[in-house]
Amino acid sequence: SPRPQTGTEPVADPYASLPIPEPGERSDVSSKLKSKNFTLDPGTYCGGLAIGAGATVKLNPGIYIMKAGQFTVGSGATVNGDEVMIALVGSNSYLYLNANSTTRLTSPRDGTYKNMQFMSDRDLSGSKFEQEWTTILSGATLTYDGVMYLPEQQFWVSGTAHDVIINANSPSLSIIVDKMWAQGNVTIEVTQKDLRG
Repeated sequence: SPRPQTGTEPVADPYASLPIPEPGERSDVSSKLKSKNFTLDPGTYCGGLAIGAGATVKLNPGIYIMKAGQFTVGSGATVNGDEVMIALVGSNSYLYLNANSTTRLTSPRDGTYKNMQFMSDRDLSGSKFEQEWTTILSGATLTYDGVMYLPEQQFWVSGTAHDVIINANSPSLSIIVDKMWAQGNVTIEVTQKDLRG
């Protein structure tokens, strides 16, 4: 509410000039991922980051670059992070939130990526079928306060036995994607408030 309007002309990309973060030296987290409770630091995660089922993870403030891989949150896992941005860089980089997972993030307060929560590479030429699909499955909850900027990605939310809940709040734009798909039991609540000044 109000009902979305279809057939409207696209608007220009407001973040077209924002640079994609450059990957740095690889972060080795292999020992931490064997634990059920752990804390991660910002850095470059080659091949992405897979958080196991039932794990509880805290992300320290900063930029997390998924290089040629997914940011995956396993079934029943919980991820929390303040002043965090997740960058999806290279081929096959996207978000994948499994059933009954919970992800709660806030975006950076200042700097180049102020208010940017998720950001994807604009070049999909190396990806399979030249497409990326961010996927959020049944029972997952995603709460964030920045911009989900996935301009070339398909955004698919699918609730079956349990609702998918997305709470997006941003002082500017909340969701920028190529196409959005909502299937089954899905609640997407978008608000535009500046809760942090």
